Amino acid sequence: MRIVMIGVQLASLVKFRAPLIRSLIAQGHQVVACAPEPSDYWENLLKETGAVYVPMPMSRNGINPLRDLRLFVWLARMIRQQKPDVLFCFQAKAVIYGLPAGWLAGVKNRIAMIEGLGQGFIPGTGFKRRIVRLVVPSLYFIALRFARRVIFLNENDVGDFKCRYLVRDKQIRLVPGIGIDLEKFSQQPLPAAPPLIFLMIARLIIDKGVREYLAAAQIVKNKHPEVRFQLIGEPDCSHVGVPVNEVQACAAVDYIGEVRDVRPYLAGCHVFVLPTYREGMPVAAMEALATGRAIVTTDAPGAQEMVVPGQNGELIPPCDIKALAQALLKMVDSAETLADKGAASRNLAVSRFEVGKINQRIISILMSEA
Repeated sequence: MRIVMIGVQLASLVKFRAPLIRSLIAQGHQVVACAPEPSDYWENLLKETGAVYVPMPMSRNGINPLRDLRLFVWLARMIRQQKPDVLFCFQAKAVIYGLPAGWLAGVKNRIAMIEGLGQGFIPGTGFKRRIVRLVVPSLYFIALRFARRVIFLNENDVGDFKCRYLVRDKQIRLVPGIGIDLEKFSQQPLPAAPPLIFLMIARLIIDKGVREYLAAAQIVKNKHPEVRFQLIGEPDCSHVGVPVNEVQACAAVDYIGEVRDVRPYLAGCHVFVLPTYREGMPVAAMEALATGRAIVTTDAPGAQEMVVPGQNGELIPPCDIKALAQALLKMVDSAETLADKGAASRNLAVSRFEVGKINQRIISILMSEA
């Protein structure tokens, strides 16, 4: 079979889809990966998987009708040229424009993956946010008419799409995240303490809880000046981005920026923090689980799957700075339990998120109607 995979950023496609691509190629399939933002580094890593890369002229952020029409036409032409047996689109913009383009190009087996609901479904203020919340569900409604199967990563997202009549029962398939390579992200011993080190990994957007993390870190530092807070994340220039200068102005947090390999930082921390508003299934948190780190995250769809309360971490309400600070202080005050919490996190990763099992499930969905 020939599979065309369409994403919205080459780096994320390689980081999160490489094991799936290798599994497909090992089974004798051909894979064409299509995504914007090419770079020699990520192109070389993609080539090592055996996939063919096709650069895509797309902007990840914003809705520009003329530019998006050009993207749709380009996708239809590209897909027709590649003649795939299976079209696999993931992330909102790829799904919204890739599925109808695949139908126009004559591909029968069109598969979407909803990795999270994003800005189109999360409440917020501001004119742009209101426009996005109006437009994105409408575009999903149209695009998903062209999907044979729609893969979701958590039950909450399934429920939201069904109640909005965006998807039909026969289309729905559920997998527990995209999986984690448990050999690449192996369990690591906790670093010596003090100081206790908290780490957040997320793109710098409001919905990831970046501002809550900055504020809670300051509260904890006021009581425990020796504790360290780190933040790794790619800047975001969209209307929901948190400006880099705002992050850098917070003296309580060390902003590291974007890194290609997060493993040394996960190994160097004691607790992983993700105060997100909503997720499909947070990859960074799963990587922290596999590394064997206690987790503090929100009791929100997707994120809540990362914590078994009383065993490996704490769940807090989204958008609650006080609750986040209290959870972090609890970790400081019970530092002697972090090794046990980390072991429980690793066990959770092994039992639920092993990438090989999840990829076989995804492959069976991709091939079921081919």
